[in-house]
Amino acid sequence: MLFAFAVRERWCSLTTKPRQPRQWALQNTGKFFLIGILILYGVSYLTTNNTIFLFNSLFLAIAIYNVLYLRFTFPSMTITVRNPSELFANRDGSFEVHIENKARFLAAGPLSVTFYTDQEDLTFDAVVDRVSVGSPTLHAVHFTPTKRGRLKIIAVSLENGAPFGLFARRQRLELDQQLLVFPEILEKVPRLPHSEQPRSGLEPQQSEDFQYLSPYQPGDDIRMIHWRKSATTSAPIVRRDFQKKERVEPRIFLADACPHFEFAVKVMATWVVHDEGFDEWALYGNQGLKVPADQAQMLAFLAEVTPIHADQTGDLLQGSSRRILRASDIQPT
Repeated sequence: MLFAFAVRERWCSLTTKPRQPRQWALQNTGKFFLIGILILYGVSYLTTNNTIFLFNSLFLAIAIYNVLYLRFTFPSMTITVRNPSELFANRDGSFEVHIENKARFLAAGPLSVTFYTDQEDLTFDAVVDRVSVGSPTLHAVHFTPTKRGRLKIIAVSLENGAPFGLFARRQRLELDQQLLVFPEILEKVPRLPHSEQPRSGLEPQQSEDFQYLSPYQPGDDIRMIHWRKSATTSAPIVRRDFQKKERVEPRIFLADACPHFEFAVKVMATWVVHDEGFDEWALYGNQGLKVPADQAQMLAFLAEVTPIHADQTGDLLQGSSRRILRASDIQPT
């Protein structure tokens, strides 16, 4: 339930037209293999040794098979990913990758998949040992985002070096996939300050009807004593009847500019996750006042909030019933 908002990110196909043509690469193993073939051919020619020539022809056939295998299996690859249900900064996250091999007979692998993001210091990859024919292969990709906010995957690179690792085919696809990264959750944060506020919830009322009976407590209205029931017990019994009061305006996190703004956002996200006093909350940031429907939506707002200056708050601070919690009031410990 906490991350219901993030589940709105749905399946997204990453199969697109390649930005670059498929490229061939000669691996280091392939270089030594070809050099060895040339040397052995030279030795077999000079010595007229048919055995060396026969084995060398077998090695050459292996190299040709490697080329043909990549030629007919790699172009048939398609890839589909599913967005993660939750991602937090500086915490390990994952999403599923579905790779489909549309070749008729040959399985592919190992397949190296590298994802490139709009953050230059963040790339992540996965190695799929085998991609079978006929059904998509499921693989989990693990990575650790470093910043909160929108993380955009801009491209994916596929590389197949099977079956002998002599040659490899590479392909880079353009993507436009965005992931929402929630703020980092801290292990230790200051306690949430609870300010004085008008009462909300349920309040006792006098009426002829009542919902239940309970023992008398100091401060109860004596007019609510149930005399008939009290006569059968050693302590007075009072009638209790409740009705809802009007709810007060929510507590507001004011994202004002301060040197430790990012720390304040992390603290706020930690409070939201642990549900410390957040029965009602709202956020006032660069896009105005936002009242979330649940905790996950509050985390989504915090993921993209930017600081505002005091002159941008308008009449926010004028309401007497509003409880303001400023980012500048949350000091690093």
